[in-house]
Amino acid sequence: MYNEIDLHNLDFKLALNVFKKKYNEALKRKDKREILIIHGYGANKLGHIPILATNLRIFLSKNRDKLNYRLSINPGVTYVTPIFKLD
Repeated sequence: MYNEIDLHNLDFKLALNVFKKKYNEALKRKDKREILIIHGYGANKLGHIPILATNLRIFLSKNRDKLNYRLSINPGVTYVTPIFKLD
């Protein structure tokens, strides 16, 4: 089983703060289970760029020394495995 964080309808700055807070709280509890991040498709209209998903994945890729992540067949979610605290 995994933890879950729903970031639907949040702007990236707020979503990132929510994610980091919950991620660090899980580590503090020594809970290193995979976290299901629900960010949604970001496609309210045809041709819309998924800003939240894209920016979140860029952030995750820049922090590969502190976490592992994997994409899903579902483009509206990303899985993250905590390793070290995020700043």
